[in-house]
Amino acid sequence: MKIIPTLIKLKDNGTFPNSKFPALHYKGVLDIPLLFPATHVSHIFEKNNWGNSWDAGIFEYHHYHSTVHEVLGVYSGSAKVLLGGDDGEVVLLQKGDILVIPAGVAHKNLG
Repeated sequence: MKIIPTLIKLKDNGTFPNSKFPALHYKGVLDIPLLFPATHVSHIFEKNNWGNSWDAGIFEYHHYHSTVHEVLGVYSGSAKVLLGGDDGEVVLLQKGDILVIPAGVAHKNLG
């Protein structure tokens, strides 16, 4: 089965550079175990060369990473994330989702 992400294209808005590359939202692709779900997701990312994992959520203010892409794996709950700045796109993330955020793309946790 081929997994096709939702592409979220965001342009420079004068405040945030965003990226020529789209953010990628993969819905429900992670099979989350009951025990040690964060460790499980971290191991999947490590196997695929996504290092430097942390388990602290997304900041509640706009920010971006100028030189590195970011990948988020949702192992519990849900969150609304604003991508691209105030005039960007809201993405609803749920348990089992992955969101790949290219370098330069602003992101903020709305709750």
